[in-house]
Amino acid sequence: MRIGVHAPECPEKAGHHDALVGAERALAAAHAAPGGTIRIARGARDDMAPPELRLAADLDHAFESGQIQPFFQPQVSTDTGLVSGAEALARWRHPDLGTLAPHEFMPTIDAAGQMTRLTDHMVGAVLSHLSDWDAAGLDLPTVSINFPQADLSDPELPTRLAWALDAAGLEENRLGIEVLETVVSIDQDDTVPRVLTQLARMGCRIDLDDFGTGQASINAIRRFSAKRIKIDRTFIRGLDRDPERQAMVAAIVTLADQLKLEVMAEGIETAGEHSRVAELGCGHVQGYGIARPMNADALPGWLLRHGHQVLHTPLPASLRQLSTGFGSAPGAARGH
Repeated sequence: MRIGVHAPECPEKAGHHDALVGAERALAAAHAAPGGTIRIARGARDDMAPPELRLAADLDHAFESGQIQPFFQPQVSTDTGLVSGAEALARWRHPDLGTLAPHEFMPTIDAAGQMTRLTDHMVGAVLSHLSDWDAAGLDLPTVSINFPQADLSDPELPTRLAWALDAAGLEENRLGIEVLETVVSIDQDDTVPRVLTQLARMGCRIDLDDFGTGQASINAIRRFSAKRIKIDRTFIRGLDRDPERQAMVAAIVTLADQLKLEVMAEGIETAGEHSRVAELGCGHVQGYGIARPMNADALPGWLLRHGHQVLHTPLPASLRQLSTGFGSAPGAARGH
């Protein structure tokens, strides 16, 4: 027998929401404990509650209040130095636990059966921001979003995305679809390739992410309608000082050239890595050496400053307020 009991420290002040959250936590803790256990939760904000239980109880509010939001990491062309796009990365700005990276909260969302909700939430937020930036005259050609296998296996995904793009007034080529190489490796039927083929025909760009870490074959790259491969950071770290890594990246670039695919190097952290991957033929770069992931308020200013720095032109007075008025540095963002 497992019993979960909620005992608020101050019953006369405890609202219905706190009571419900406390009860849910107590029940979850009881289920997770051995048989014959009683768990007592003293208040909805019990600091002793395991983080995963706190996240589960806070999940609905996080979606509804906008705590789960996209952070944007710019991607730069090695030919021009200008921004060629950005990757949108999910972050949970939890009021008590700080800014959480995907690995810290994605298992909770998956266990709650909320992955599709997360995808739709991210797509809606990204496209809304992109539409606003277009209206402000900012140049951000494409934003890519990571899509889990659950969504890529959904035949309705192209329709969902078409509706979202239409609602935002954006063309399909403004949205990139990032697919992990591991999804390519484990796909057992034609559902994912059919969905990706339809998205590619719509005009969305398909990126094969973390290339080199899985077992994707040349045929799989074609089946999944990939237009660009993103070389995993494990091949890029220390590349400028490691001839073996240089040889591997050169081989990947040669393969991509033969297949008429674009190449992006992920995880760029130093000027030496940036310079060497450009020499090897990687057309795009992304990583801390370019910019850390930043919230939507910080990105417009970064785009303006970067563009004028690359073009060696002073920032016009009319844009100076825009360059600093969208927020400060993103803080505790994680990831490359």
